[in-house]
Amino acid sequence: MTETFKIDGLADLEKNLLALGADLGAKTLRNALRDAAKPIHSKMLSGITDSGVTRVVTTKKGQRVTITSGFLRSRTKIRTSINRRGAVSKRFSKGDVAVVKVGVFRVGYVVPVEYGANGRAGTKFIRRSLSETPAALNIFRQRLADRIEKAARKRNR
Repeated sequence: MTETFKIDGLADLEKNLLALGADLGAKTLRNALRDAAKPIHSKMLSGITDSGVTRVVTTKKGQRVTITSGFLRSRTKIRTSINRRGAVSKRFSKGDVAVVKVGVFRVGYVVPVEYGANGRAGTKFIRRSLSETPAALNIFRQRLADRIEKAARKRNR
């Protein structure tokens, strides 16, 4: 699924971002991306329902693990990273400076919760949170402009 959005005024912001320099510009971009991801993250958290049940599960290695209510919510995060070397790798494609990821990390049962399994309907909490994308893009544009001004003032001190 590919969605395309147009944001006006990014060309000027990009010029200002490049004027800050590589390190300060990348940090500024990452902070703006993190701020823009917050509405998506909060919508995702609001869609997660807690069962209120605590259970003990045996893993494949024979270890006993206690799964408590709210574990899925605790593993829903915003993660950002900066491509400091400018290299292409499994985390960064060509031209990527900063990457933001919003989602559920290291939870094996997130797919049955999202899509449903064994006759149960899925909750669609991840797919519903993507409806916040246009608002997040507007926040990104505003926060990037604010953070560029703040970084320029900081650099000129």
